[in-house]
Amino acid sequence: MRLRRLDDYDPEASSDMEANVFAVDLEEDMSTRAARKEDAEDLARLNEHDRRKRQRKMMLESMAAEKRSKKRVPQSTRISKSTKLRQHDGAIMTSAM
Repeated sequence: MRLRRLDDYDPEASSDMEANVFAVDLEEDMSTRAARKEDAEDLARLNEHDRRKRQRKMMLESMAAEKRSKKRVPQSTRISKSTKLRQHDGAIMTSAM
């Protein structure tokens, strides 16, 4: 094996160590495509998460509204404490007579 001197430069021997402009452009294009694909996947994942979150929120709001509506007693069927006491007193008075 012969040692080369510095003035004995062979451009073909070092060509495998260097990339030409086309190879660099190709690699940049491939990495750009991969980055766009990853961004699209991330965006789709975030959109799906937001959709599920909105759906869950709507479901919880409807459940809360349903619970509130069941809890409410219409005004016409509400009986005040004084009315209850009068009814109770009347029942006691009626039974005592």
